Formats: sequence, C-alpha cells, structure tokens
Amino acid sequence: ARLEAKRDQKRIMSPKRQKDTFNTIKAVLNYAGEVGWLERNPFSSKALLDKLPRIETRSREQFTSEDLTALFSHPRFLGIRGTRDEAGTLKEGRFWVPLLRLFHGMRANEAASLLVCDVKKEDGIPFLWIRETDDGGNIVKGLKTQSSHRRIPIHSELVRIGFLNFVAEQRERSRDGFLFPEMTPNKQTGNRAKTFSQWFGRLVTKALGEDAVKFGKDFHSFRHAVTDCLRRSE
Repeated sequence: ARLEAKRDQKRIMSPKRQKDTFNTIKAVLNYAGEVGWLERNPFSSKALLDKLPRIETRSREQFTSEDLTALFSHPRFLGIRGTRDEAGTLKEGRFWVPLLRLFHGMRANEAASLLVCDVKKEDGIPFLWIRETDDGGNIVKGLKTQSSHRRIPIHSELVRIGFLNFVAEQRERSRDGFLFPEMTPNKQTGNRAKTFSQWFGRLVTKALGEDAVKFGKDFHSFRHAVTDCLRRSE
C-alpha cells in the first residue's frame, strides 16, 4: 500500500478484492485473538467494514427447462457415464456432480469432495453427510462455513437413475475413500471442483451457446434455482 501511494496514477483494487482482502486479514487477526496475541480484533469493527465500497452484484440467470434438457441430453455429458480408469474404477464424477447440484443445490466442491462414507442411511432414508471428517474423525477436507455442515436426504430421482448403485461399486473400489477419486485437489487451493467447473463451462457453451455464459448461466445457477424453488414451496 505504501508503494502504491507513491505512484502518480494509483491503482485501486476492485471492491470485491478489497472485501476479500479485508476478510482474510480479519481471519488472521481473529486467530491472533484466540491464542492471546491480541486483546481485540480491530477488523471486527462494523464501522470499518462499512467504509469499503459496495460490490455491484450482477443478476444471475437461471437455466430454463429447455436449457436443462439441452445440457443433460448432450453427448458430451451422457458419454461420461460408465467410463472407467485403467484399474476399472468408475470415473463418473462429471456425470453425478451436476445432478447432485441440480437436485440438492450443493456447492461444487462439496459434491466433488464427497467421501464414499459420506453416503449413509438412517431409518431407511439414504442421505449425504456434508462434513469435514471421515468416519474416523480425521479432517480430510474443508467446508466454506460452519453452517455448511448438514445432512441431505438423497433425491428419489437420483436413486432411480442409479446413484446408490454407483456408490456401492465405489465403496469396493475407491482407492482413497473419495466418491469421485478422479477429481483431484487443485495445488493452490485444494479445491477438487476447479477442473470440473472449467469443463462444465465448456459444456454450457457447447449445449447452449456463447451467450449463455455471458448472461451468467453457469454451475452456480443450479444453487440459485434450488434456493428459489424451496422458497416458492415455503
């Protein structure tokens, strides 16, 4: 910041980057307070947060029923089902993750990071356990927020399509315990959905055309659609 202040034409960070940087520093200072290095976190002041510029949000268009038909009937999507690696392990992450997102509104990395042991059954109801640990209590992945911890009953349509059969096979074959072992973590962020999200963007372009991405139709649109659907149903 001191170096930038010396420039004749100062460059200002975008509002989103300002807020992201603010939150990063705030998190570090929160930790400093927890371990006794600080009496209070100066970045916890709401007055300070209010000084940041507002982020202009762009409305995100949702997929129409015609869009969904085009996406999920596209050969690029359908051709994934049944693919296996050299060891015979099913590699269907790109098939199931969009469907998990469509029916449950899960975040991309939540779906991509599922463990085989995260698929459970209680009182005859199969569900997904969104958590950071495996059955042994070992932390093996991260979640975006504390409220992200939850149990999601698996949609009956996914059961009909064969999701539980896929899980049963992966339970026998998965080498690292992950439901979609082909979705490896990104080296910088650890996000297992990064490469998948890029692939899905290309699928949207192929199935719906360039304008679909331009107007905000992407993988996040599923999450917004599920939220709106639940809201309408109260």
